[in-house]
Amino acid sequence: MKVFNKNRKEQIIEKQFIHYLKYAAGEIVLLVIGILLALQVNNWNEDRVDRIKETEYLNYFKEDLQRQIVPFDELIGKNTDQIIKTEKLEEEFKQKGTFLDIDSMNLRLVKLLPTYDFPVINTTFQDVNSTGQINLIHNKLLRNQIIEYYQLNEDYSETIHHNITEVTFDQVFPVLSSCILPEFSTFEFVEDSGKHHPFPENLRDFVHNQLGHEATAHRLMTAIGFKKLIAYRHRGLLEDAKAKANNLLEAINQELAE
Repeated sequence: MKVFNKNRKEQIIEKQFIHYLKYAAGEIVLLVIGILLALQVNNWNEDRVDRIKETEYLNYFKEDLQRQIVPFDELIGKNTDQIIKTEKLEEEFKQKGTFLDIDSMNLRLVKLLPTYDFPVINTTFQDVNSTGQINLIHNKLLRNQIIEYYQLNEDYSETIHHNITEVTFDQVFPVLSSCILPEFSTFEFVEDSGKHHPFPENLRDFVHNQLGHEATAHRLMTAIGFKKLIAYRHRGLLEDAKAKANNLLEAINQELAE
């Protein structure tokens, strides 16, 4: 009986231990499942928040692009206008052989003075790029398209700025300004109240006669030619940037619609 009782107690203890192991294993399994579910819910919530932020950023990119396309159109038009003006001056000079017989030379040269920088509107890109939030855009192709577009903008902006400072200011402006009479009535953005004295007649004649000299005519034709080339170049860059802006805008709209 002692041996029997001992065996029975051992079996009971063993069964209790096995039962405890099963219970403990069940608790561990439930705990692991709970942790996995919590992680899944947390990941789902983070992903949902990221998608909301992504949508916000894409809409911000849309606004920036739409705002940038407007000055693109304006500057393309202004560069086209300067191309027309320079080509018309070149054609009239070829026909007449001198600048002396061309009407309104002073006003026409003044209208060649304006320069136009590349319209940089990149607030959203600077924000997401500096903070690493650009990676919130999960569509890799769209993300790369955005990065490439703004890198291209930077290149175009530097090119245009270089042309203005190194060519226009250094080689075109000095020639044009030497052939222009700076009278208030000549500049459309200055209101002439009538209080300003007209340019002295003797200096007016001197500037006018300078246009008849071959050396001056050569320098002026060269300056006009540079101005035309720069206008062509800048218009081409602006047209390309506008086309890429429209393509990017279309890609963003497609992503938002999905």
